[in-house]
Amino acid sequence: WRSLTEFSEEGLIQPALIRLDQSKLVMFLRPVREPALIFRSASADNGRCWSQCMPTSLPCPLSALAALKIGRKLLLFYNHAPERNRYPLSVASSFDDGVSWSEPTHIDTTTHEVSYPSFVFDGRATILGAYTYNRRMIKFVELSTDEVP
Repeated sequence: WRSLTEFSEEGLIQPALIRLDQSKLVMFLRPVREPALIFRSASADNGRCWSQCMPTSLPCPLSALAALKIGRKLLLFYNHAPERNRYPLSVASSFDDGVSWSEPTHIDTTTHEVSYPSFVFDGRATILGAYTYNRRMIKFVELSTDEVP
């Protein structure tokens, strides 16, 4: 292990990391306090140096998130809730490396807590995901890439 960077911004945890190309990375972080927004930081040198963490336009009720890259599109799976509710579970897309985001598509609209998402792309046309449902079980979903924005 070799420590390359330590972030001085306090209150940002649980990063979701995406490789954009051979040397560029982007990371999305969740806050532990206000402002309750998802934050973004980028690196152009494989993580040796990072930009300052900046808030995105996406709300975050202080809950975990997951990120995927499919072609040029970034997908962020998160709770699109301006309040402190950990529902609904939603997905938004970005075509500019996570600077701006589409309106969300809701994956699970239950009023129970849905949290700690994890999603993977099968390399063809399907996104597979799992998340905690109602703090008592795991829910598994399969989405077509046509179903996400």
